[in-house]
Amino acid sequence: MVIKKAVKKKVMKASVRTVSELIRSEAERILELVGIQGSVEVTQDMENELYTVQVDTDQAAILIGHRGETLASFQTVLRQVVYQQTSLAARVVVNVGDWRDKREEVVRSLASSAAGKVRATSIPQHLYDLSPSERRVVHMMFSEDPGVVSESEGEGRERHLVLKPRL
Repeated sequence: MVIKKAVKKKVMKASVRTVSELIRSEAERILELVGIQGSVEVTQDMENELYTVQVDTDQAAILIGHRGETLASFQTVLRQVVYQQTSLAARVVVNVGDWRDKREEVVRSLASSAAGKVRATSIPQHLYDLSPSERRVVHMMFSEDPGVVSESEGEGRERHLVLKPRL
């Protein structure tokens, strides 16, 4: 039984390294195909089963796209490649420069401002044009807030977040 556990750990480590290498090589290949020069670094968070792809390039605006849409597509393609080649439904997050950190800061500021309005007026505030991961950030912000609760409403492209007074 002890031998099986040791073998399993070695196989897991090897497969993680292989997945990281796969993600890096595919990211580099995609960048080359679209004519973007840059460096790619992949890190993995074993605890959360997350692969973070950091891309550094002088052409960041092209890769990020309008409101991060191109970046989200790039991320989806990498996730699909990993799944097709390994059958692993890995969580892959792509960041260009520090765009994600800056965007999260903007989303937090927007949500805090809207929450202030909710507290002052008791009128629900709607936040539109947030990605699923951005909505999750806001949900986490208000998960234990005694005065404001967040809910997602709508379907598909019409999905948005609503901040309401907690009753």
